[in-house]
Amino acid sequence: MTQDTTSAVSTEPLEPYEGFSPRVHGKLLPRFVGCYVTLPCEIIEDRRDSLLVLTCDQVHVQVSTTLVDGKPWTRFVEILGKYCNEGVEFLVATRMRNMGNDLDTQMMRSVIDIIHREPWATDIFNVHAQHNAAAIAALDQGSVEVEK
Repeated sequence: MTQDTTSAVSTEPLEPYEGFSPRVHGKLLPRFVGCYVTLPCEIIEDRRDSLLVLTCDQVHVQVSTTLVDGKPWTRFVEILGKYCNEGVEFLVATRMRNMGNDLDTQMMRSVIDIIHREPWATDIFNVHAQHNAAAIAALDQGSVEVEK
């Protein structure tokens, strides 16, 4: 049984986000620390303010649900949230959508793998949009030096 570690993390409100949030599976999450993502998954355990979910590539993820209304949820859900690492990696859910009680997780994994395969990841699906926006903002603020 996995220990609930989301209670030890920050409960500060997240900044509003309405931009692009790439669909990911568990093994891709570490690439998106500090970014908003969309995570299709199966609910394994529903706790008071958190969930333990299983991604389509069989990775367990802790999800804080303190900012989300809308129970009851179906067996499969899609979570929009910010992936954080404050000593413990977890997803802070900002929106959740029911996906029913039956989902072809192999097909979902295949679709996500295609989304993140180059050149489609950059040219079509723009999965790096949040990273690019952060780099541009840092340049605009002068907090990053450009090599000459």
